[in-house]
Amino acid sequence: MESAQQALRSKSTVDEHEATQEALQSKYDALLASETANAEEAALALAAEKDARIRAESERVSEHEAQAAKHMEALTQVTAQSGTMVESLQSSMEASEAAAK
Repeated sequence: MESAQQALRSKSTVDEHEATQEALQSKYDALLASETANAEEAALALAAEKDARIRAESERVSEHEAQAAKHMEALTQVTAQSGTMVESLQSSMEASEAAAK
């Protein structure tokens, strides 16, 4: 009889340990799921921040390229005007030289 009671106590203790283990496993699983969700949320936020920085940098580069293109156009115009002026001065000098002869 006593061995049957001891067996029941052992069975009860095993059942309690199993229930405790299941409860701990459940808490661990919930914590793991929560931490995974937090990590995924943080990763998405970092990716969005990176995308925003890349877009902003791309816009700055585009603006810089547009400004550089305007400057190049202005330089091209000044160069063309200078060339025309030099040709005009050369013609005037040649005409003056021809008239002086």
